[in-house]
Amino acid sequence: MAEVQETAESSARNIGPIQVLIGIGVTYVVCMIAVVGFYSVSDHEFPERLSFGLGSDPATARIIDEGATDTVPSDSDENLPDNAATAADQDEEQSTRDDDQATTSTSTTVPSTTSSSSTSTSTSTTIKPTTTTTEAAAPVEPFVEILSPLAGSEQLEPNVTITGKAAPGTRVFAGPYEAEMDSNGNWSVDLILSPGENSGIIKAYNELDEVVASAPISVTLIVEFTADQKNGTSSAAEPWDNFFGTTEPGTEVEILSAYGSATVVAQDDGRWFKKVYFTGAPANEGFIVTIKAVNGSAELEFVYSPPSTPESVDFSAAQELGVNTDGWAYEYFAGTTNPGSTVTISSDYGSVSTVADQWGSFRKKLIFENLPPNKTIEVLVQAENGDAVFGFTWEPPAE
Repeated sequence: MAEVQETAESSARNIGPIQVLIGIGVTYVVCMIAVVGFYSVSDHEFPERLSFGLGSDPATARIIDEGATDTVPSDSDENLPDNAATAADQDEEQSTRDDDQATTSTSTTVPSTTSSSSTSTSTSTTIKPTTTTTEAAAPVEPFVEILSPLAGSEQLEPNVTITGKAAPGTRVFAGPYEAEMDSNGNWSVDLILSPGENSGIIKAYNELDEVVASAPISVTLIVEFTADQKNGTSSAAEPWDNFFGTTEPGTEVEILSAYGSATVVAQDDGRWFKKVYFTGAPANEGFIVTIKAVNGSAELEFVYSPPSTPESVDFSAAQELGVNTDGWAYEYFAGTTNPGSTVTISSDYGSVSTVADQWGSFRKKLIFENLPPNKTIEVLVQAENGDAVFGFTWEPPAE
């Protein structure tokens, strides 16, 4: 025991100043490694519920649990070093700028965590919402209106374009005819008017083909008065001419002259026409024919122009049948002679006479009374400038 103690004392006496310095240095290095390891672990391995607390001297930094009652030194600018206070001011200014620039239409909280060996902070930015509201358009009540022509208007042309406005989405009809419509509800339809008053209903239909609106319309087509004649002259034995024109439907038209007159009623479309005879009209002398209607009148000229009468025409005569097989006996005779002269057709079973017309022509039917069947007889045709004899046989059909 005494030897051991003596050995220890001898060893202590042999330790010099250099060994002491080496020991102090080793001790310092060990302490620094411990401190660095401590901070490294606190930065990466401690849970987030732990935060860093800083005293006035960074060397006194220690970890404070959220549930601990220890007083954490204040992080105010007064307790921070000069460089730390400056950094805090810059953070505050940056936070203010961020708040001013937040203008989106949704509200979002964005966390931002900064960790260091001295502090751990969490900031959030709230973006103010902006709401835009679009009000739905009120539904349009179904309607249809007529802009032109005005109700009760009159026009001279049969073609008319009806225009108007209706609720968009509807379909507009004038009778069976559908109007053309644009996206704004402006519509038009082309129609042809009948003479007189044209009235009807313009209807608007929905997508179910239901009438949802209607408007009445009335337009009158005025029929102008017109009058004309077909020939203006005639060479017939009884002269005549055709007259025609237009006037108000259902009204009377008068055709007046010194040698013949007539009346006629205009049809539903306003047209009228009439044939008028002018008995006793003087040859080759024109005269006035006056036409009157409710909405106008006109004067037209007419001339009777008979053909020139020949002084003489050669006599000729002919029969048409020769043998008659009908149930009763008759024959036709025709020919020419002097104009206006008398022609006599005679036989033992009957006779007849006629006058040649202005051109010298004649034609006449002779009926034979009590003529025996299958008997041939003579028939004499005689005029002032000639005569002719013909045979005739009646052969009635067998019973």
